Amino acid sequence: SEYKILVTARDEGPVYTVFVKENNRPGAHLLSVSASDPDVRENAFVSYSVVERSVGEQQPVSSYISVHSESGHIYGLQPFDYEELQVLQFQVSARDAGFPSLCGNVTVQLFVLDENDNAPAVSPPGSGRGSPGPELVPLSAGAGHVVGKVRAVDADSGYNAWLRYEVQEAGAAGPFRVGVYSGEISTTRALEEADGPSQRLVILVKDHGEPALSATATVSLSLVESPQAVKWDSRQRVGSEGPLVDMNVSLMIAICSLSGLF
Repeated sequence: SEYKILVTARDEGPVYTVFVKENNRPGAHLLSVSASDPDVRENAFVSYSVVERSVGEQQPVSSYISVHSESGHIYGLQPFDYEELQVLQFQVSARDAGFPSLCGNVTVQLFVLDENDNAPAVSPPGSGRGSPGPELVPLSAGAGHVVGKVRAVDADSGYNAWLRYEVQEAGAAGPFRVGVYSGEISTTRALEEADGPSQRLVILVKDHGEPALSATATVSLSLVESPQAVKWDSRQRVGSEGPLVDMNVSLMIAICSLSGLF
């Protein structure tokens, strides 16, 4: 005959958003939160604190930031690293000095901005083919023949990780060029004996950050007359990349067996 129902009205609360560049100075002021209390005297005295929680690998949020209890100023306690943490979300509690004490929470979203603090990392020569030796190039190769590839990665993001390749000494490139964004090394013309038995290219890899960071890769090229050496080297490269070896061997056995049957 009678029901008692408790209805709670709750607003969504404000959300503070702040953008901070990584490698910030420890102790730097990041932002401030503010709360008001319509009571008087101690009932209106507000103090601020961080609502503790774990971040990432069980690191407390209080190890990243601190809040001044009276002003609500929030400070960074350590430099942020974009490669480890992109967003730090936490809550700040505002509590009055009344009895009983009343409080309210606000959410803070701190976005870490990437800076160009990582130089390109170039893979060791031969890492993509299992052999550290020079690239073998047949003298019969015409213009546009791809002879190798420089591989590099950048731990940053966006433009800071966008890489471009160029020959460090353009005059020393001879009949070879490198793709600006692909890193592929190819011939610009037909090769000649006058080009010599070998070439050594120094490839500069740069990102698009401000300021740009760079690394270099040295590629050795051996010009050979016999295309058999190049084919044999190519067969070694394929074999170093995994299950293709077993498939090629099985194919050879099947062809030989079929020939023997005929």
